Amino acid sequence: MKVKEVLHEGILPGFDVFMANVKVKQPSGSVNTQVAVFAKSAQMARMLLQAQYGDNAVISSISKIG
Repeated sequence: MKVKEVLHEGILPGFDVFMANVKVKQPSGSVNTQVAVFAKSAQMARMLLQAQYGDNAVISSISKIG
């Protein structure tokens, strides 16, 4: 089973999977990571990630999977 199939298997109607790059600044340095989030739009995905990672996080390259 492919990753896309696993991610889409249990999604509620109206929601999609979005991938984004997140850069989090910490006192010891910065951490870059790629994350997936379930949201209804790219704007909602950005808001959810900002709430999770904080105002100092840089969120880029939000794209819908599928």
